[in-house]
Amino acid sequence: MACQSYFRLFLAYFFLFAGNAIADETTLSCPKKPIKIGYSDFGVFYNEKLKTGLDKDIVKKIIEKTNCRFEEKSYSHSSLWAQLKTGKVDISLSSVNTKERSKIAKFSYYGIAKTSVLFHAGVRAATLVEFTKNTRQKMGSVAGTSYGPALDLEVKNLKKTGRVVEFATEEKMFQAFRKKKVDVLLLFIGVKERYLAPADYATYSQTEWIGEIEPHGLAFSNKSSHSELFPWFDQIIQDMVKSGEIKTLAAKYLTPEELLLYRP
Repeated sequence: MACQSYFRLFLAYFFLFAGNAIADETTLSCPKKPIKIGYSDFGVFYNEKLKTGLDKDIVKKIIEKTNCRFEEKSYSHSSLWAQLKTGKVDISLSSVNTKERSKIAKFSYYGIAKTSVLFHAGVRAATLVEFTKNTRQKMGSVAGTSYGPALDLEVKNLKKTGRVVEFATEEKMFQAFRKKKVDVLLLFIGVKERYLAPADYATYSQTEWIGEIEPHGLAFSNKSSHSELFPWFDQIIQDMVKSGEIKTLAAKYLTPEELLLYRP
């Protein structure tokens, strides 16, 4: 009888402490305050007007897998990183890492893409060297956009000579490009399709300048009040990459040819 009593007591304590551990784990996994997601209007990755895109689909999967509460809001490229720097936004998507950004956030990559250049037919800009030599040509760029460490340095040098015209949004940048107010654009996969019809492609040329492959993915603010959750989110992203979920989602927005250049 004594053994049975001790056994019952042991079970009572076990379930009491196990229940508390589970509750603590749940509290850690899903905080009371919502996790704030920041988007930027960016090609097929996020369409601000339609609230759709690859990044939106990835967030939907994260919500399903965590069952946590999220708040979603759109920002310009530059203001989004200002919000991440202060921790007012916890997470952004389709983010390229740089030396400066590595001080602001931790990264979980889910895609790699080559940067290409789009220019008007007849404009000699097949290489970065050719573009640099023609001092009359202008490059269009969206403020706050990073193309990766190597190209960012080149763009920075061109800015010093007044060769770069910055715009608040991609839409305004493409409007200026169509009116020939700028000569070339640096683009990621899946961007020009938002603003140029296939019938217009004959008017333009597209090629790779450097052809570097830059990884991008989820950025989790170091100043976030939920920063301890990064390993959990990182695991979710990497599991989605390994299982092929990211590739399946990307195939909704990118052509088979584009998927050869954009790979999870």
